[in-house]
Amino acid sequence: MFGLSRSTFLKKAGVLVALGSALGARAGTLYTVDVTTNELQTFNTQTLAFTNVAPMGVPFDFGNLAYNGSTMYMSQGYKGTDLYTLNLTTGNGTLVGNTGLGDLFGLAFDGSGNLWGGQSSGGTGFYSVNSGTGAVTEIGNPGFYLDALTYLPTTGQLLGIDAGPGTLYSINTGTGAGTLISNTGIFINNCGMAYDPDTGLLWVVDWSGQVLTFNPNNNFAETVVLTGQDHHDGLASVAAPSPEPATIAGIGIGVMALLRRRRK
Repeated sequence: MFGLSRSTFLKKAGVLVALGSALGARAGTLYTVDVTTNELQTFNTQTLAFTNVAPMGVPFDFGNLAYNGSTMYMSQGYKGTDLYTLNLTTGNGTLVGNTGLGDLFGLAFDGSGNLWGGQSSGGTGFYSVNSGTGAVTEIGNPGFYLDALTYLPTTGQLLGIDAGPGTLYSINTGTGAGTLISNTGIFINNCGMAYDPDTGLLWVVDWSGQVLTFNPNNNFAETVVLTGQDHHDGLASVAAPSPEPATIAGIGIGVMALLRRRRK
């Protein structure tokens, strides 16, 4: 006999099943900034609805957002050279430090927790950003503007958009060089971009009031989803990546092992 009472066994099996469900959860919620009202908002990728969270107490225009798994960061864009963290309940910003860049428009964490920044309008530099101090180090110059950055966990790529032509690039974090991925010719104003594990799409909001998607599973095909919205910039997902198939399989194996041992 395995030595577990029926109630204890059911509790342990229930924990494993619940863990599997939690790991497979998809939030479908992205954070952005309504530049018109200086309001932190959420965007639901299923209902396509923007919802106010709270007014931001920090000036922002053409900046961006980045999330590291526990904390949301914000670059001010044209409104300043500082890096902040944001409270996702109150919208309040806490100063991290000065980047020295008044056009740090792109901002994103990669899968290793490194923070990267992209310059636009005043220059075309690609930078590593110290998330503890705000200090930046130039890695290279891709030769085009980086108005938005995001990390694509399914391929391990850091992606960037050059607004205006709306071209999508893969960025080499060692050199700053960019490799063209998509150029559909759709105009994109200054923007924010984030990967949503709920839909499997790259979502983009821009200063012209558009919402667009790139589909990584279909050669990054671009689709205009909404127009006529407020001016938006910055976009970040706080959802955990979906579990690997091996993780789900492991949970199932654990439950089956408990069942087999219980029957002995």
